[in-house]
Amino acid sequence: MPPVSGPQGSRTALVTWAVIFAILFVTSAIFAIYFYADSTKAHEREDLMRKRYADVVTEADLQSEAVAALKEARQNQPEGSQINAQMPLFTVSLAQRDELAHTIGGPSVTNPAVALDRAKAALAAASNAGKAAQVTVPATDNLANALSTMANTVNAKVKQVADLQGQLDQAKKDNAAQAAQFEQQRQEMAKTLESIRAEQQKAITDVASYQQSKDQSVQQIQSTFENDKKQAQDQLNAANVQMAELNRQLAAANQKIETLQAKFADKRVNTEAPIVRHPDGHILRLVSRDSVYIDIGAAESVTPGLTFEVYDKNDGIPPAGDPTNDDNLPKGKASIEVIRVGQGSSECRITRTTLGTQLQQGDLIANLVFDPNVKYNFVVYGDFDMDRNGVATPQDADIIKRLITQWGGKLMDQVNVDTDFVVLGKEPVLPTFTKDELQDPFNQKKLADAQAALDAYTKVRDTARDLHIPIVNQNRFLSLIGYFDQAKR
Repeated sequence: MPPVSGPQGSRTALVTWAVIFAILFVTSAIFAIYFYADSTKAHEREDLMRKRYADVVTEADLQSEAVAALKEARQNQPEGSQINAQMPLFTVSLAQRDELAHTIGGPSVTNPAVALDRAKAALAAASNAGKAAQVTVPATDNLANALSTMANTVNAKVKQVADLQGQLDQAKKDNAAQAAQFEQQRQEMAKTLESIRAEQQKAITDVASYQQSKDQSVQQIQSTFENDKKQAQDQLNAANVQMAELNRQLAAANQKIETLQAKFADKRVNTEAPIVRHPDGHILRLVSRDSVYIDIGAAESVTPGLTFEVYDKNDGIPPAGDPTNDDNLPKGKASIEVIRVGQGSSECRITRTTLGTQLQQGDLIANLVFDPNVKYNFVVYGDFDMDRNGVATPQDADIIKRLITQWGGKLMDQVNVDTDFVVLGKEPVLPTFTKDELQDPFNQKKLADAQAALDAYTKVRDTARDLHIPIVNQNRFLSLIGYFDQAKR
């Protein structure tokens, strides 16, 4: 009977497989332990490497453009550079640093700090030198900018030197040409001088000959001159005698004229006395604050519009005063204007009153022009300023003339023995010009016209004074006719 492989065979297989699995497990465990230990060592080495290079470069730096630039420099070495394709990138950067230090500080400089110090010192020196040359060199760590500025400055100075050298060369040429011209002129002048000296010598000889030949003529002329001088002296003495006689006759004639003028002045009608002693009328009655009656009317030729100055009955009418100024104008207590005329009296309105005065019955009234019995002759001359704005014009003289003719006076063209009053305007003023301004013909004519106007004005005034004719200026005339305030309207 064959052996039965039942549970016993299965157990053997199971043990076998268990042994196999145990061997595999142990093997796997061994491999796991080995790889774990190897992985741990790898991580430790990696951490050590990371710590070792962390101070040198970071992961971000490895991906930066600087690393790419180092690779490019290693791949394409500049001419004369010590960099080669087998160098590590760090060595490439060190080589670039050394080359830059050599470029800045010189072949002997290997330390970058020394090169940096030399660069800063060079920048400071360049900045100080630029100040002396009036060039702004930036004293910063930008060595390239400073070198560029210095280069541009040097180029500009070179160009300036070239321009100045060109100008100097041209000036030398011009000086040489001018010197040659001066030398030519000197030679010509020397020739001219020689010619002049020859002519001068000839002239001296001719003058000596002429002098000798004319001595006798001079003596003859002197003799003739003495005779003529004696005759002229005789004629002069006779003329002096005749002139003395004429001066005597002129003095006698002037004395006779003065005597006649004095006699004639005594016979002239005294035109100032009636102003002072004889009023034209009186205040007849006070109607109101603004109205009065006077004791003259149509019988005395009073007309509406006629004005009078009112004076105190006790003080009388003052004199005309100094015609050259406006001091102490002959103003009265009031000014009045005729508004209605009766046969023997007239109603007047009061146009002005003097502060602190009061009109009374019997107060005197007067108007320089008006006189029912006499028509006075007036000469009005000059420019007048009726509105008193500081500008005298010939047109305002027509207002004075109209008032005179309107109130019975007569106008004359010039001053003579028949003139009773002279009314003078403002004295003409001569303009002042500098010597340069007088070169202008317009200014010359202006000055000549002003001088002529002043001479004519002075002549009228002096003639009136010589003939003892009263003279009044504008404001005294207006005050004496009671029209001072109305003239401004």
